[in-house]
Amino acid sequence: VTINSSKTIITVVPDAILDGVTRHTLALSGDLRDSVADAVLPRASATFATTFGTPVALAFVDEIPGGEAGNPLDAPLRVSIVDAQGNTVLNSAASISIALAGTSRELPPLSGTTAVNAIAGIAEFPDLSVDVAGSYTFQASSGGLGTTESGQSTIRPSALARLAVAFGQTTVPAGT
Repeated sequence: VTINSSKTIITVVPDAILDGVTRHTLALSGDLRDSVADAVLPRASATFATTFGTPVALAFVDEIPGGEAGNPLDAPLRVSIVDAQGNTVLNSAASISIALAGTSRELPPLSGTTAVNAIAGIAEFPDLSVDVAGSYTFQASSGGLGTTESGQSTIRPSALARLAVAFGQTTVPAGT
């Protein structure tokens, strides 16, 4: 690595998103040469911190859970508040609402807690349920952060709880 005239030593570009506030150490594996002063600098290391940016959007965190009609989803639905790089904004406690996406005439009601405040940038909806079997998409929204839609969730038919068979009495004349 050579130090150029503007004294830029190295630019670090991570190959993955660095989530939230994290301390990192950058260790250089060879000597540095200052081409301006024609001097060799010994190996060095530096510690730096990453931090999240301003909240700009919402994102569904995990695979979208399915469930059985009339019962809570198999796992909580989770939505994160993210910055422009996709990092979860850990200090956000914004209110997030959840609904089924689509026109209201074709959708069954969504039961459970449909608005929660995020904790450490993540809103968790643990008790959502849909009464009608089918494939549904969820829509998360929060003031200033817009809306986002999930992938599809499959709601399975519920187990048959009771089967009632009624027989009527009909009188039929003999010989007919």
